[in-house]
Amino acid sequence: MDEEQLRAIASADTEQSPQHYFYADNFDQLQSVIAVLVNSVCLIIPTTPPPTTTTTTTTATSTTTTTIVAASSGQ
Repeated sequence: MDEEQLRAIASADTEQSPQHYFYADNFDQLQSVIAVLVNSVCLIIPTTPPPTTTTTTTTATSTTTTTIVAASSGQ
């Protein structure tokens, strides 16, 4: 394979991000390629905190009323 074939393979279906092909003549140039890759791949994506949930507890209260009626003996 030649360089054009490799570039075509690496760039297939990459209209939005065409930089998938990198070339370095030597190890010194490879360091700059690594820096580009790290900067493009290792993006810091801000995260949002998870939503806060509120729990409401309802307690049922029962009331018992006792009525005492005294019978009077009116005799």
